[in-house]
Amino acid sequence: GISTVGRVGPQTLGVINSQMGGMSVGTMIFAGFTGLSVNTTNNSALFTIYSDMPVKAMVHYSTMPIPASEIESQGTVTVGGTLAPSSEIMQTTHYVTASSLQPNTSYYYIVHIVNATGKSSVLFGRFVTAN
Repeated sequence: GISTVGRVGPQTLGVINSQMGGMSVGTMIFAGFTGLSVNTTNNSALFTIYSDMPVKAMVHYSTMPIPASEIESQGTVTVGGTLAPSSEIMQTTHYVTASSLQPNTSYYYIVHIVNATGKSSVLFGRFVTAN
């Protein structure tokens, strides 16, 4: 039920995410992402996002698989879940903290970056907070 656009976009990633409840990390990228680390405590997760060009970075998280959709013709991507506070500044390294999380809980995430020309990339995965 997903329209063919010639690449794995957020809609496809959402389906993969829901079908692979035990997945680790997946990605659909343009040449932008160069690294990601996720460091957790019992009530927060610090995402450090690296890119090889200035980008905006957004982190969405949820205890349930995160819905995402795209409108290819308009170049828009919509991602569900809770959006962690982040900077609107285009830069190559972003530090984004998801806070007020529950201890010993599994969370899904989608990191969404956008470059200066509006091209998007997403990286998705899962983490567990400490006890």
